[in-house]
Amino acid sequence: MRCTVNDIHTLLDLVHRGLGVALVPRQISAKPQAEGLAVLRLPDATTPRWQVSAVTGSSDHAVALAPRLLELLDRPAAVAA
Repeated sequence: MRCTVNDIHTLLDLVHRGLGVALVPRQISAKPQAEGLAVLRLPDATTPRWQVSAVTGSSDHAVALAPRLLELLDRPAAVAA
C-alpha cells in the first residue's frame, strides 16, 4: 500500500508512528520534527538533480527495511506499454 500526503509534518508523523518510510529532501530530514527517526543518506550521483534521504521509524524492523528500499530505488524503472 502507498499513501500520499500534502503536508511534510503529517508525513513525518506517519513515519514516527511506524506506518512506512519516506523519501524526503535532506533539509526535511534535518527538521526538528524528524528527530528520533533513522535517516539513511542516499548516495550522491555525480550530477544529482536533487538530494533525498530515506527516513524511517527507529525500530529495528523499520531500520532493516531501509536497505531494501535502496535496492528497489537502484533498479531501472519499469516502462508501461
